[in-house]
Parts: sequence; structure tokens; C-alpha cells
Amino acid sequence: NRRHFFALAETEFERSRRTGHPLSAILLDIDHFKTVNDTLGHAAGDRALQALARHCRERLRPYDVLARYGGEEFILLLPNTNENEAYAIANRLRIGLAQEADFNPPGLAPVTISSGIADLATCQAETLDRLIECADSALYRAKQQGRDRACIFRNSNALNLNVPSESL
Repeated sequence: NRRHFFALAETEFERSRRTGHPLSAILLDIDHFKTVNDTLGHAAGDRALQALARHCRERLRPYDVLARYGGEEFILLLPNTNENEAYAIANRLRIGLAQEADFNPPGLAPVTISSGIADLATCQAETLDRLIECADSALYRAKQQGRDRACIFRNSNALNLNVPSESL
């Protein structure tokens, strides 16, 4: 999955650099995932991961690229998508997941996700790795600001453009 993602992602990255078309990356992370595993067991954690992957696949375009990035993190590469469009996608995924029964097992506070968003132009990425680093920086900011939100990378920092779902 990861190897396949990077092969496709490199192709999309080079195509975007060559054509000037927008390209965005979103890193998604399940908030407090360890609590799900520790409280309800790894089977519940696996169901949450599967629910997240299914939820994303059902809502993405055929040419978007999704992969499990590690642990409870997923990465999305969105060709022909600027940062504002990527933000809207991340927000729709976050809000929609709050209603997924498999993602929110009984006996726990609602499980949420945080997202970090970066686009090729704002990040000024010369490599795919740099684009992912920018998205990771934005994800870190989302976690710092309380989780359950999406942040967009902005020139060495991340801008929080979201409020927690209960505030919507």
C-alpha cells in the first residue's frame, strides 16, 4: 500500500510540477487512537482504521491517491486540487466520520481526526517528501490546537481554519 502510494504520488507530483496544475496532500490522524486500542482492544482499533479508509475511498475521486501512512495516519494526494479545495475535503471527511458507527465505538468519547493540509504552491515543495513534511507540520499544529480540526500549511507554520465539530 505504502510503496504503491509513493509510486503513484511521485508520478502525480512530477506531473503537477511540469504542468503547473495544483496538487495538495492531506495527512489524517485519528485523535487519541491509543485510547481506542487500550480501552476496547485492537479489534475495535482495526475497525476504526477500516472505517476511516472506507469513508475516504467512498468520497474521493478515482484519481485521488489514499494510503495508510503509518500507525493511525493516512495520507491523501489530491491532483488538480488547491489548498482551499483540499481543506473542504478534509473538513467533509472529518465531519462525516463523526457519524460512522464503526469509527465511533460505544463506550468511548467520540473518536475524531485531525488533518494537515499542504499544497505544492504554498509549500514551494521541490520534492514529494517536502510536500509531505509541510502537511505534517500542519497536522502537528492541528494537534497542538486541540485536535478535531484541519490546518493548512502557511510559510513555515499552519493556519487553523476550522473549529471542532461540536461548534458547527
